[in-house]
Amino acid sequence: MTQEDLAVLAGLSTATIKKFENRQENWAPSRKTLEKLSLAFGLNESHLSDILDGREPKIPASRPEAKRKPEDYLEEILGRITTVEERLTSMDTVLGQLATRADIAYPDK
Repeated sequence: MTQEDLAVLAGLSTATIKKFENRQENWAPSRKTLEKLSLAFGLNESHLSDILDGREPKIPASRPEAKRKPEDYLEEILGRITTVEERLTSMDTVLGQLATRADIAYPDK
């Protein structure tokens, strides 16, 4: 599994995964980050927190959301991409209109 796959699966940024994986100094993951990572690996949500706190982790969870794979998010991601494309098209239209107005208002520039 790549860092990008794990980030999608856990609902975290790739930067967060890199910090966690590289044990970046002066950075401690939040409880919520540890919960998301635990669930992404199919474990009980407190699994990583328990280990870091020196406690025996609970038995792995059998929650369906813990078993989602990156491809399960494909439809959601494609929907978001479509939304971004629509917004970019709209912005391009507005910028074109502004450029036309600027050409009319300032023809010598």
